[in-house]
Amino acid sequence: MLKIAGIGLLVSIFLFSCKNDDFRIGTYLSEPYTKAVMVDTLSVKLSIIAVDSVITAQTGKAYAGRYHDPYLGTSTARTFMEFNRTNDIERDKYAKFDSVTLVLFPFGIYYGDTVQHAAMKISRLVKPMQFQSDFGEMYSTSSVPVGDMVKDMTFRVRAAKKRKIELRLPDEFGEKLFWGIVNDDDDMKSDNFLKTFPGLALEPSDISPNPCIYGFVVADSACQIKIYYHKTVIHRVDTAMKFKVNNMKQFNQYITQRPDYLQITSKDQPKPTELTRNMGIVQSGPVLYTQIEFPTLNQLLNWGEIVTIESAQLIIRPVRHSYDTVPLPPALNLYQHNPLSDKGFGSETLLTDGKTIMTGNLNNDYRDQPDKYYYSYNITDFISGQLGAEGYNKWSLRIAIPDRDQNGYPVHNEFQRMVFGDQHFFYKSGPESKGNQVMLRVTYSIYNQY
Repeated sequence: MLKIAGIGLLVSIFLFSCKNDDFRIGTYLSEPYTKAVMVDTLSVKLSIIAVDSVITAQTGKAYAGRYHDPYLGTSTARTFMEFNRTNDIERDKYAKFDSVTLVLFPFGIYYGDTVQHAAMKISRLVKPMQFQSDFGEMYSTSSVPVGDMVKDMTFRVRAAKKRKIELRLPDEFGEKLFWGIVNDDDDMKSDNFLKTFPGLALEPSDISPNPCIYGFVVADSACQIKIYYHKTVIHRVDTAMKFKVNNMKQFNQYITQRPDYLQITSKDQPKPTELTRNMGIVQSGPVLYTQIEFPTLNQLLNWGEIVTIESAQLIIRPVRHSYDTVPLPPALNLYQHNPLSDKGFGSETLLTDGKTIMTGNLNNDYRDQPDKYYYSYNITDFISGQLGAEGYNKWSLRIAIPDRDQNGYPVHNEFQRMVFGDQHFFYKSGPESKGNQVMLRVTYSIYNQY
């Protein structure tokens, strides 16, 4: 017996109501007629795939903080930064140190609750950074030894305002840099500067709550150590010495402690959503993406001698309230996967509809009608090509957050995620249990000979 979600009595009624009487479709068959045009919702199979690590160097963005996600577990981000020796060389014997700060600029990307204050610590690196390849690559799993803590502090980050943050650092830290430059000490000369001061790490505090992961701009004018000093000869003159970040020598480390049901050991072993509480997940930063298969598609062929796909729409709705403290991606991309190609993310090509990249933009009507908060894709050509396919000819789709290169690495490494349910997922009992599942809505025609 054909088992396809949504086919039953309702479809039987639709069968007769949609019949086009005596509509001939061609002359190559013996008296063929259109029997019916039908609409159905087909079952899909979801599996989650994890990417082991991503390149996080030279992205122009730094991430730091910690956030406990009720769906994904606890994520921790650290950023490691190298600073250039200042060009503001001061040789004046009347120069006097005043204070030192670390200047940061949030760029509006966050992961978690921005209402609470950020708790961070700043530590010195033990030795200069060494890239893991000749191409300047550092990964989300990379690390650099960290030594003495410079400061542990709590401060306010207004992520949406993108305002400059200037964190006061201990005077003894700044004085060593300042007087080393002023006195032209050997260990502060250009050849020895990085050995003396390899850089800083910005990390979540170990003792204070960490409600969020914040994003900061990495650019020489937006991220720097700033030493304030003055000179007095006749009048006091206030000025500053700047150690700007080397944006070629900065990277982010991501560590995620996922719950047991989301432990995924390899990207070559997708984990079906029946083992992940019936939830599909896409995430950037620590990368997760979801594979979509259509196991019941070929059962449509049992309905007639000739079956053709008229339209196919894939609709993905986020689980209700899963986006209360984590912003949803404004768009999600679909990729098609050939099982004969390599098993990595690089084997996907962007699914295209004509010349348009198949991107599903977020529908923003959710404030008044939560069921209309979704991503939608026209995959008619893909489903038409897969109807009747068997074995290695059966392709799957994979949904992921955009801004990835051909190897699947996030270009900006922004912390974003979206949680959606498979067809067995229920948010809770009652009306809110509906509208959280992925849906494939297909319109197809059935032709038979009389």
